[in-house]
Amino acid sequence: MYDWRLSRVSLEEARALWPALDIREPGVPFLTYAWFDCLRQAAGGRVRAEPVQVTGPAGQAAFAALYRRRALRSRVIPVRVVHLNETGDASYDRLTLEHNGLAGQAGRGPQALHELLRDLLQQDPGWDEFSLGWLAATRWTGLEPALEGLDLRPVVADRKAFHYVDLQGMSGPDDYLAGLSRNTRYQIRRAMRGYGGEAALKVEPAASVEQALEWFRAMVNWHQAEWNARGKPGAFSDRFMRDFHECLIARGTTDGLAQVLRVQGADGPVGYLYNLAAGDYVCNYQSGFRYRDDPKLKPGLVCHALAIGRAAALGFARYDFLMGDSQYKRSLGNGQGEMVQVRLQRPRWRFRLERVLRRLVRR
Repeated sequence: MYDWRLSRVSLEEARALWPALDIREPGVPFLTYAWFDCLRQAAGGRVRAEPVQVTGPAGQAAFAALYRRRALRSRVIPVRVVHLNETGDASYDRLTLEHNGLAGQAGRGPQALHELLRDLLQQDPGWDEFSLGWLAATRWTGLEPALEGLDLRPVVADRKAFHYVDLQGMSGPDDYLAGLSRNTRYQIRRAMRGYGGEAALKVEPAASVEQALEWFRAMVNWHQAEWNARGKPGAFSDRFMRDFHECLIARGTTDGLAQVLRVQGADGPVGYLYNLAAGDYVCNYQSGFRYRDDPKLKPGLVCHALAIGRAAALGFARYDFLMGDSQYKRSLGNGQGEMVQVRLQRPRWRFRLERVLRRLVRR
């Protein structure tokens, strides 16, 4: 049906070819070579990646990394899983890769995925399930034709909302604020006055890798303090998470993939945002704010509003808050989507047994 070809490439070949694709056909930060390589480095050899390239009849190319891991479903059913761009190990997949797929423009259509799956089915009998991970429901709709003629059953294992700001037609913070609800706009304006007014507030990117790492560590300290105070571990509670993101910042600050922003008020920093960008897309990955006793001061709302205004002024088309249905995301966003977690299952007795067990549990 499709005249495409899958190649298993070495790490050296991936290092030579994948970054050029990122520059030529930017997509989302999670599918870049830098993300793949920083994961490999931070994991320290504890995960085994299989980079693959899919090429089309007109020279189109798409890249991905495959990882294999055994899982237990319903605590007793063993499943051999091939993961797309994720390791299958929860301690590493805390990174939460969103908008998954194959890297490159060719990866956005069904042809490349069809060839990847067809090759695995024909050449590799040692797996039961292919995990597509988290991708937008609209993207899954576009990719589902890849299953045509393949003996695979799609399963949507989970669904989560995500919120974003459509920046098209905006040229800066005033345009963005004008589109918010009256209540949200009032809270932001009032908080801005508490920080010395709009003239005193400024959002600035780190000017060097060294400064980006310094600001990132300050952000981590504030982030961890806030979440620990709530009795939660926080996103950076283990060394792997910090190592991965410091690698990504060291690799991506110069070319704009990793953007550590500081929002400064009249009396010092209000907060830090750690954003990731590719092409005309930018997302907020993490944040750390200086909270005070005054409930009228809203450091998160102020920092995001200024960062969104900056993104609009720079010509970005979307500012993504990523998965989650938090109130601040609903208040600040003007668009909403659904992320789905998709698994593609071969016809196996173990999946029939799993479905029976799930039905029994629901009774």
